[in-house]
Amino acid sequence: MVLFDDYNIQQQKIDVIAHGTHLVPHLNKALLKTKYGLTGRKVLSTFGLLSSGKGIDTTLDALPTIIQKNPDVLFLIIGKTHPGVIKSEGEKYRNMLEAKVSALKLQGHVMFMNRYLPLQDLLEYLQMTDIYLFTSIDRNQAVSGTFSYAMSCGCPIISTPIPHAQEVLREDSGILIDFQNAQQLASRG
Repeated sequence: MVLFDDYNIQQQKIDVIAHGTHLVPHLNKALLKTKYGLTGRKVLSTFGLLSSGKGIDTTLDALPTIIQKNPDVLFLIIGKTHPGVIKSEGEKYRNMLEAKVSALKLQGHVMFMNRYLPLQDLLEYLQMTDIYLFTSIDRNQAVSGTFSYAMSCGCPIISTPIPHAQEVLREDSGILIDFQNAQQLASRG
């Protein structure tokens, strides 16, 4: 525990508050894919406020290899650009991602959903996700709300090794990959 090990705070002074999420009534994945026009697709997804820290470019670099093995793959990038990022650099990161999609000829395999989804829709998109991708590049990130949401929706997860992922992912629920390692992601995806 960081507070104990790094800051010498006595354990009796530490309370742990678990990261919560919504109780999700699980729906039929095939019916959800039909509802959203994704029947026959293997859905990979990520969501949240978009910024370069999400490492989405790592997934895009891995997709050509993944598509060779799974030509029905569709990667959903759900969420608007972070307001702080918009203020400081505009849509620079999203534009780079869109250019990479074009350069790698991934147009039929990547869908940007540049909007906030109502909670119910978001939970449905996560429930029809075949693999959730959490590719943060921040080695100091301890937890993730998006990761928690994906777990609550029963998504298998491929994640970079933040402490949250290391604590909860098991062989039957997910895989850890190194930070910014597109080759490792491609071999797991």
